[in-house]
Amino acid sequence: MKTLRCYSSSSRNIYLLPGMGATSEMYTMKSQWLNLDTRIKYINWPEYTNQSSLKEIAQTVIQQHQITSNDIVGGASLGGMVSLEIFRILNNPTVLLFGSAISRDDVSRILRKFSPVVDSFPLEKVQQFVNYANINEISAMFAASDPEFIKAMIKAVVKWDDLNISDQEKESIVRIHGSLDIVIPYPKYDSKCYKI
Repeated sequence: MKTLRCYSSSSRNIYLLPGMGATSEMYTMKSQWLNLDTRIKYINWPEYTNQSSLKEIAQTVIQQHQITSNDIVGGASLGGMVSLEIFRILNNPTVLLFGSAISRDDVSRILRKFSPVVDSFPLEKVQQFVNYANINEISAMFAASDPEFIKAMIKAVVKWDDLNISDQEKESIVRIHGSLDIVIPYPKYDSKCYKI
């Protein structure tokens, strides 16, 4: 059995970003997340101000939350990808990826094919329907999300530069992934990814 080592005691804070179309409530609505560590800061996406790349979002998050190189960063899905960009900028000790990607090639082909037409897609109508359907808390977060942010981030993920992560850097990355994820399928090639 693999041992999960996420952080050292010298780390200052742990910042976790949500998935695309979600808020920090995706963590706090589940009580098991609340009792993990008092240093965990569940943060929301910054207000969208026409950022067009994951790196630009990462820079905004760093400035807004005063994240330092001693902090641990992580996130779910898009939040994990942005955390990798933060890691690229600050060289943090650990990056936690929950159902996330380390390359644009990890992302579903469906999302990649959708990207060229995302600007003309009636996302607001889908959000209205999802809000009306009132499926669950995550769907409510999606319905309330800024549609322009979602569209911009879909395009940003598809254009995401390959990180060219070295073997040494990979030692700082902890990946936990569900086997049923359809947006970012379980990375079978990554033997260090924890499958749940």
